[in-house]
Amino acid sequence: MVLLTKEKKEEVLARSKELIFESGDEKWRAEALSLAVTVAGRYFPKDFLLKFFKEEMKMLREASIVQDWINEGIEKGIEKGIEKGIEKGKKSGKLEALQEDILDILEERFGIIKKGVSRKLELIDDPAVLKSLHKKSIKVASLDEFAKILDEVLEEE
Repeated sequence: MVLLTKEKKEEVLARSKELIFESGDEKWRAEALSLAVTVAGRYFPKDFLLKFFKEEMKMLREASIVQDWINEGIEKGIEKGIEKGIEKGKKSGKLEALQEDILDILEERFGIIKKGVSRKLELIDDPAVLKSLHKKSIKVASLDEFAKILDEVLEEE
């Protein structure tokens, strides 16, 4: 009824609720209440509606349309979580690959790598910094020179 009146008042919403509860069909009442809340949501603040329909909330949760919304929200949340996980995994994989490439170059050029160098590389989570270090690993004259550069980079972060 709120949708059909010019003035959107609490009394109209209360009358809508009364009419809905006159029905003997519990499933229909749940569906009608969910529809009334949905329409009222366009005209009344959410806090007001939560208080106004406080006693009916359990019934509203059981309404198929509300269940559909809940399920849709859960699905969207899962999808978003998966997307974030994939992005995080890609970034992590990229960082690990860059770190491993640097260590491979240093090992090939200078032999055994000190543990401290690999631990320090793991602290860097910026692909651009790792790319720069990758280039430096090719150009440095010694492992000690690279270690100094690495220390400088870590001091800046």
